[in-house]
Amino acid sequence: MIPWATAATASALELPDLALASLRQRLQLADRLRASEHGRMAVSYVQIGQRAEALGWSVNTGEIYTIAGQLRPSSDIYTRQGMAFFAGDLVDRSSQAYECALNLDANNTIARVNYGWNLYPQGQSVAAERQFRQVLAQEPSGVAASIWALYC
Repeated sequence: MIPWATAATASALELPDLALASLRQRLQLADRLRASEHGRMAVSYVQIGQRAEALGWSVNTGEIYTIAGQLRPSSDIYTRQGMAFFAGDLVDRSSQAYECALNLDANNTIARVNYGWNLYPQGQSVAAERQFRQVLAQEPSGVAASIWALYC
């Protein structure tokens, strides 16, 4: 718990590099823990990631979510990772995170819409449209429908 507490303290003191270093150290110790503990560790990392996000540490937040995803891969964690990397102007890494999220949960509409938004500036408008159409098929009256209506 000490590296997590150090990371939480570093976050409170607005020291992003120290927080990230502490979490990386804890990850190295993860193999000594029972697999059931990895889930709780991942949750605590997500909490620190949320704090980092609130402080505007985009790239560090993406790295924190990357570590959380290594402990316990989940579509939600990868979606958070994608949003953090996008906020840090790391669109390729953001897209990779959304792809991981969608591989774990094809019905993750947040990841799918955001992935579509990533594809447009990369000149992949057909692939982006495909992402939006999949969301529309899942949620015809959802947010994606409203977004799509703006472009049609």
